[in-house]
This record gives sequence, C-alpha cells and structure tokens, in this order.
Amino acid sequence: MNLIDHFSAMARNNRWANHVLLRACARLDTNDFTATRTSFFPSIAATLSHNYFVDTLYVDALQEG
Repeated sequence: MNLIDHFSAMARNNRWANHVLLRACARLDTNDFTATRTSFFPSIAATLSHNYFVDTLYVDALQEG
C-alpha cells in the first residue's frame, strides 16, 4: 500500500467513524448532550467540538501543506 492509499483509507475510516458517532449523538436530547461527564472533556458536546477542531487542522494541513 502506498502513502496515498494509506491516507485515503484513513480519511474514509474517519468519515465512517464520524458518521456513526454523530448518528448516535443525534438521538440524545439536549440535556444528555450537554450533561457533565467524567472524561477528558466535560461533555459530549465539548468532545465533538474538539473532534471538529482537530479535523479542520488535518484538512488544513493536507490542503496547505
């Protein structure tokens, strides 16, 4: 597998994982979505915000080099 194939596979996996995660989160009501959690981030909403931020960094790095 060459590097392009590797990064393409990783991008597809990321897209699939985001889809599964967001579909599950869409079933939550607002209280559950924003409730305080015991984890690295204080809520599911904060975790998704972090995921989005990191994804934008990766896309920027790929586009801008």
